[in-house]
Amino acid sequence: MILNNFLKLNNKMEIYYDAKRLYKNNLYLNKQDTIHQPIIKLNIKNNCLYTLLMYDPDVIGGNKIYWFIININNNFKGNIILKYKTPKPPKHTDNHHYIFCLFQQSEYIEKIYCKTRFITIQELLRKLNIKMKLVDFKFFLSSY
Repeated sequence: MILNNFLKLNNKMEIYYDAKRLYKNNLYLNKQDTIHQPIIKLNIKNNCLYTLLMYDPDVIGGNKIYWFIININNNFKGNIILKYKTPKPPKHTDNHHYIFCLFQQSEYIEKIYCKTRFITIQELLRKLNIKMKLVDFKFFLSSY
């Protein structure tokens, strides 16, 4: 699984849903906990740009993108490609993993358009057409 490669990453990103901090992976959050867009605190280099991606790999038929921002600076200003969407796992499914990935970009990304939230991560990164390095990830679980 892709996550096995990311276990040795540094803490570059803190995620807060109201008073709940995602301090460890596998934390369970219910739907009410995630209604509002989380606060993201970054510990990143001043002269670099980053991409934030939040997705659910457990959706039937592939991935669903819940949040996508490119060209993020150390003040968390960037270009929003897909606005935050509240996670809503469907009835009669197991836990869903909601994964936040923070990538360091090799250069500025000209604004791209993403018309669908259903796209593989590989396709999405290929669409960006630049080198990206994963620097942190966090995830939580949720269900209906």
